[in-house]
Amino acid sequence: MTHQVHGHASENSRFFQQGHGQQVNAENVFFSTTPISLPWVTDPTSAPFVREVDPLDLGVKRAPIFRSSAVPPYIERDIDGRLDARLKNAIKAGGLILIVGDSTAGKSRTAYEAIVRSMPDHRILSPENIADMQAMLPGLATCSEPFLLWLDDLERFLGQNGLTSSIVAVLRRSRVVIVATLRAEERRRLLRGAVKSEESAHGHHVDLVSVEHLLNQVDSILLPRRWSVGEIAKAVSTQDARMLEASKQADRFGISEYLAAGPTLFEEWQLAWGAGGNARGAAIVHAAIDCTRAGVSQSIPESLLREVHEHYLEEAGGFLLAPESFDEAIEWAKRRRNGVTSLLLPSKDGTGFRVFDYLPDAVERSNDSAPVPDFTWEAVKQHAANDATMLHRIATSAMGQDRADIGLQIWENLAEQGDATAAMNVGRILRRLERTGEALSWLTRAAELGQIEAATELGLLFENEAEKEKAQTWYRRAAEGGNGHAMFHLALLLQENGDIEEAEVWHRKAAADKEIGNTSGLGRLLAETGRIEEAEQCLRLSWSEGEIPAGIQLGWVLADSDRQDEALEVWKKVANIEGKAPFRDIAAFSAAVTHERRKEYEEATQWFQRAIELGHENAKLRYAIHLDEHVDHHAARQIFHELVEDGSDRAAFHLAVSLVAKDEREEGLIWAKRAADAKVPRASALTADLLYDLNNLAEAIPYALAAVEEGSYKHARIVAELRESEGDHDEAIRYYEIATKANGHQDRTAAICSLGRLLFLRGDEEAGINLLTPLFRQGHIHAACWIGQQLLDQDRTADARPYLLTAYNNGHIHAAFLLAALAAAEGKSRESTRWFQKANGVNTTSKQRPKKDRGRRRR
Repeated sequence: MTHQVHGHASENSRFFQQGHGQQVNAENVFFSTTPISLPWVTDPTSAPFVREVDPLDLGVKRAPIFRSSAVPPYIERDIDGRLDARLKNAIKAGGLILIVGDSTAGKSRTAYEAIVRSMPDHRILSPENIADMQAMLPGLATCSEPFLLWLDDLERFLGQNGLTSSIVAVLRRSRVVIVATLRAEERRRLLRGAVKSEESAHGHHVDLVSVEHLLNQVDSILLPRRWSVGEIAKAVSTQDARMLEASKQADRFGISEYLAAGPTLFEEWQLAWGAGGNARGAAIVHAAIDCTRAGVSQSIPESLLREVHEHYLEEAGGFLLAPESFDEAIEWAKRRRNGVTSLLLPSKDGTGFRVFDYLPDAVERSNDSAPVPDFTWEAVKQHAANDATMLHRIATSAMGQDRADIGLQIWENLAEQGDATAAMNVGRILRRLERTGEALSWLTRAAELGQIEAATELGLLFENEAEKEKAQTWYRRAAEGGNGHAMFHLALLLQENGDIEEAEVWHRKAAADKEIGNTSGLGRLLAETGRIEEAEQCLRLSWSEGEIPAGIQLGWVLADSDRQDEALEVWKKVANIEGKAPFRDIAAFSAAVTHERRKEYEEATQWFQRAIELGHENAKLRYAIHLDEHVDHHAARQIFHELVEDGSDRAAFHLAVSLVAKDEREEGLIWAKRAADAKVPRASALTADLLYDLNNLAEAIPYALAAVEEGSYKHARIVAELRESEGDHDEAIRYYEIATKANGHQDRTAAICSLGRLLFLRGDEEAGINLLTPLFRQGHIHAACWIGQQLLDQDRTADARPYLLTAYNNGHIHAAFLLAALAAAEGKSRESTRWFQKANGVNTTSKQRPKKDRGRRRR
């Protein structure tokens, strides 16, 4: 299926189509060095309609001219259906749609064709830079007409004063659709370059870097560079000569990539290094590529290229290559190839150059690409010495290039000049390097300079250090300054401390915040305070508006209300959202656990597998436990071993549990020890039990002590028994007393009996009786027997008898032996014999007929 070629392509390679409003020569937009002033920057209602806009004007790359067209016929891409569905939803509710792919993958053309199909009657704004975008925002936010904001090469609109989640939220409320494209390499650089905030103790990940937060929030659509078999077949069917030629190279390159001349230009640049070629031109292009990789991408001044390229030329051979003059080299690099593009393009502001974006991406993809050299980093820093915005961009690029030393140096210098954002970034880097004291100092400085996000960062730092009061102080400061993340965390801390009323106030403010709009905390608080109906209503509304965390929390509220079918329905909808929406893994995992609790093991298996596919960090281990307990322990063992090989100590513990359950105790002990040595909860207790059962009391002690530290008080009894055997009765009593706090009734009573016995042995009979008597009164016959035995040992036979009789009458056979001994001590041999017979199971109550006296009767 092909679509009509609109605009520029419908006429020829030079003129904009006849339409309404101001007409712009697209070639001038692409190649001119003169900035164009657009009236709709301040008056959005004069902006053109989507149906009027030329694709080249929006960043669609040229192809070789064929039949007077610079834009070939559009070939339906595999992602078109998903993209159309996303646009349909965005037309109703607004929002950001981001297409990510390699340079020359066809992102801009695919997006252009989609908006022409879906929203031809929307007005479209396409700013050139952040300043243009900022000027457009007030009109967009208040205009009643349907608008599309087009942000080709999104990285141009990110950073200081750039696009944020808050801006997206404001525009969404006005139902403005934002369509953006982003090169995959730029996305990787931005995400690697951002300085991440750590996870709080609540497990709610808060990324305070607005760029990274925005990129992680949006559900990107990935456009592959290499075309599918079906797409190639459609290209061939057009009979367009350019398409036919490109399809011949489809085993090596993407169709769009080839049409945009990317591979051809890359090869020409590589070949230009040879003697007799254009060595200086190649060096200039190399310098431009590395300046771009270092963060100077939109406008590289000629003076910077003149300075930096000499290093590349010298390394390649210098004068031996017989390089051309600088002016000749620049002209060579600027020359347009095949009417498509050139190695160097004029910057859009007319002050310098930018390199064809395919080239830096191709260098980054290359297996043998060299890092940006130090002399280039120094040169770009000097070039941007008086431009804080550019220095921030260079520092971010340095982080993305694994040069934290350069990023740290730039931000430290800016911070010393009073740049609050730079101070915050220094603090984050130092925190990541575990230089906590220095990090605290820089973050505090940033907060004092008015950086609200730094105050939130300090709250996270102190909370993770378990200093809750300090954390609350900084959260409150940031929350009062309007930071939504701080509101959310302050609410959680207040809720944890029992201050429900104020917690609810901050939860409601966090829910209303334009950036995070998180109602999940409010819903949880309402549910925990018994307001189930209000919680459900709140969460359902937010879930219906697309807030995914609200959907997750709604599922939990429903499940806790015994409405598991409804909970499963919500979670499965979240898990099946297309793309890379966050929290889908949590939804699938929640569904799996719920099915398992309902003993729906087949469904549980399916949803654990789905959670694994979606990347849930605990799903694979939990899936193995599920298999071990309910499905197939052999399959479970295999997964446990895989996880152990990957370094999971928790998997080692569960492997030990599985082995012990099948009475494979020796191998189980090996894995239990590994897990215990890694401080895995409950592993020390299991190891202590296994060693105790093997009568290896001495080796069991350190594991038993560790188990006690974890709160398993019953294991104190193992320590007590060893200390008692060593004659250290004071320590034995101390640990028996700890063991009496055990949760299990049997473990607790056994510890009390042992403690009472030891108190008797030490001569503290009254304390022993006082300890054991409550057990005796509760019907614990072992305690009665113990009391009787200890009293008997003290020759207090009259006191001992009632305890022993009670024990025997309630089934304690050992009491019969003691009663036999008691009777013997009193000289009652017949009674003693009867008790011995009872102790040995002889029935002494049966009546026997007296034997007849066959002898002579005595007179």
